[in-house]
Amino acid sequence: MIHPTAELSFNGLGDMHYIGCNDLNEAGSYVSHLSQLGLKWIRVSVDWYDWPEVEQTGEYSDFSLTPCQEKAIDLLYENDFKILYTLVYWDPEIETYTGYSRFRTDQEIQRFLEYIRFIIEQFNGKIEWYSLLNETNCTGDDQRHVLVEDYINVARQVVPVIRELDPQAKILVGEVTPLDEVDSYDYLMQILNSDLMPQVDGIVWHGSSGLSLDYKPDF
Repeated sequence: MIHPTAELSFNGLGDMHYIGCNDLNEAGSYVSHLSQLGLKWIRVSVDWYDWPEVEQTGEYSDFSLTPCQEKAIDLLYENDFKILYTLVYWDPEIETYTGYSRFRTDQEIQRFLEYIRFIIEQFNGKIEWYSLLNETNCTGDDQRHVLVEDYINVARQVVPVIRELDPQAKILVGEVTPLDEVDSYDYLMQILNSDLMPQVDGIVWHGSSGLSLDYKPDF
């Protein structure tokens, strides 16, 4: 049975998906899924959200979309689903090392900005919210981690690009891991207390992994 709040124009309920389809016949599956559950919004990316999937598949970000990916976004937009697009970029030119953290060089930042321009030009006017990167508070010898001061610096450069190319879109920052995980809360608070906040429209953090935080009374 579809949840009764599906009758509302917007009920706040949503889901997330990696839009990685190649078969054009699969493009409508995301709309069908949301419709069956009575959901009204979706968090998406055409890139893997997390590094382990990149490592397993060898699929870095590139400047191309499949017809299925393009059609999937079109159908979501045409069926009035609000879209939160997470701007993820896995850079094939990076060679990581012990203690590596991203966006410490201008070259890395410029490649990211170039990719953002590509994505926004592809989906211009169809995205309700853009959010910046995914769980950059994660540490490890891979491409996930971004020192918070570098995250803020990159965000300052991303904001005017989005404002120029898609003025109607809202810009969100944060996207940290659940707040009970190590350093997540402090990382988010440093963003919130920075001069970045007046430039953006909202914040994002991830609710929980596994059990609801209601089951962690100490937290």
